[in-house]
Amino acid sequence: MPDTVWYYHHAGTRSGPVSLEQLRQVAAAGELEPGDLVWQQGTPDWVLARTVEGLFGAEPTPLPPPPTASAEPADRAPAAVAPEVDAKAREAATPAPPPAPAAPSAPRPVLRPDRPRPAAVPHHGGASPRKARAVKEAQGFLDMLPHVRFIDGLLDWLRELITEEVLAETDRLAKTAGHVAYVGCAALAVVCTCVLAIKADDLKLFLAALLVIPAAILLHYTAVAFLDSGKTLIEKSPSAISTTGFLRVYSLFQLGSALALMLLAIFTAIRANKFLPLGVQILSSVAALYVVGLALRPSAVNVKVGGEVSAGEEAIGILAFLAKTWLRLTPLLYGVGAVVGMCGLVYLLVILFIKEPWQLLMLSLPILGLALGIALVPFVFYLVFLLVYLGIDVLRSVLVVPGKLDAVVVAVGRASAARDETPAGGKDAEDED
Repeated sequence: MPDTVWYYHHAGTRSGPVSLEQLRQVAAAGELEPGDLVWQQGTPDWVLARTVEGLFGAEPTPLPPPPTASAEPADRAPAAVAPEVDAKAREAATPAPPPAPAAPSAPRPVLRPDRPRPAAVPHHGGASPRKARAVKEAQGFLDMLPHVRFIDGLLDWLRELITEEVLAETDRLAKTAGHVAYVGCAALAVVCTCVLAIKADDLKLFLAALLVIPAAILLHYTAVAFLDSGKTLIEKSPSAISTTGFLRVYSLFQLGSALALMLLAIFTAIRANKFLPLGVQILSSVAALYVVGLALRPSAVNVKVGGEVSAGEEAIGILAFLAKTWLRLTPLLYGVGAVVGMCGLVYLLVILFIKEPWQLLMLSLPILGLALGIALVPFVFYLVFLLVYLGIDVLRSVLVVPGKLDAVVVAVGRASAARDETPAGGKDAEDED
């Protein structure tokens, strides 16, 4: 089969494009099952993955039956056999062909890259034709809704654009930019405090400028120590969600929030002429876009989609996803926050030479607090995650208790039944011994 572009559908999510060799690697890793759907560019429709030759390894061919031992001597020529008898013997000795595989059930409807979702009828066992027809009509009605197809296509496009590698590279760049920007924040904070002290002729501000340096060093070390702790906690805290429905809707809401915050930041920059609200809005919009990628790539926060999940486990899985999402945001918030804080200090340094000192005191404190306090984000998020996940573990224990109690009751019942079935003579013999 030619090595062209392939798409595959697993656990309610469509992925691709990939090559045939990459598709084999996905199948070998267990992320593609024989009952999933695959589509090769140039073919008319989706097919079951098990029908692709060589995708899950070649099936072993049956060995021919061992030859039967002859009772005649080796040096004696075999007797002549009639052609009809010889043909019948060869036909009987030929192994029977394997039985034809059962017809697979109809696949789930999947969105093809270049055409609308086919209106396939799912398998309903013993359902009546009228019920199957009703299901098919309902699916066809959903396919006619253009806004549903548009949102599905948009989210699929974003999922292909924001990969786990892109998220990891964003974290690395954010941490690097954050460390560099925070050093600049500390230097600018000292300069701004000294300029403000000179213009206000206040000795206390000079003392405050001297305290900025050790405080910035301590805060920066705290940020460095806790930036990578969140990744370790996420790797050791797996969770599961049954379907991608919540994740896709959550990503859509986050995308709308990011766009709204960007428009609000532009409006604030034009009309309000205030830096602190502008910086918070920019930071929030970038964080919302990052959360969109995490919702479309739940494996980035160690969340498995699919499998047998109860309603209580689903609720716990959603809570765990939200908690791990905020912990995964830590490097991005630190990096973007440090850059925004440095820009705020540059803005403060410029207006220090324009306005009077009494006008700048109330403006300086929030900007200095944002620029230096952003280093506490990794530590605060780490503590909050521990407290939230402690509650999640308690909820998991509560869900497990009924099953444990049932197991204990069953074990006690079996032990009691075994004692009741013990013969009375056996007990008397043991007493005599």
